[in-house]
Amino acid sequence: MEPHVIAAHLACPAEGLPRAQAERIAASLGLASGKPAALDRHGQCWLAASGRPARGWQAPRTSDGRRVLFTGHLENRQEVAARLGLSPSAGDERLYCAGLETWGDRVDLELIGQFATIVATQDGRSLRLCRSPLIAPPIHYARFGG
Repeated sequence: MEPHVIAAHLACPAEGLPRAQAERIAASLGLASGKPAALDRHGQCWLAASGRPARGWQAPRTSDGRRVLFTGHLENRQEVAARLGLSPSAGDERLYCAGLETWGDRVDLELIGQFATIVATQDGRSLRLCRSPLIAPPIHYARFGG
């Protein structure tokens, strides 16, 4: 499976959450990946991923309501799936979600592969950005205004 390009836009309360800006971010992802990108509003943030259906897409959700964006691949998919009691065909994104629920922030140390993730908290007011320890897709972070 080809990796997707992922992004999140977290608005500070004074800025609001302009859809037009989120759509520009999604369009940029589409240009970068050559695949259309979809948007998902989650609390105080917009989540975007390329290669997703334009309508009705939602980022995968953990049982406690966090939203997860995953790009890349797992090399120890079989082992991780067995440890989590899931089928390896569940997909790397779903395995990451289950691992996050089981191992918490340690999930990135339990997985072998090349990946980057964005996890939005339940209310969408903060993000956790992470990438695999050795080799990974790049993560770019910027902070503006508030």
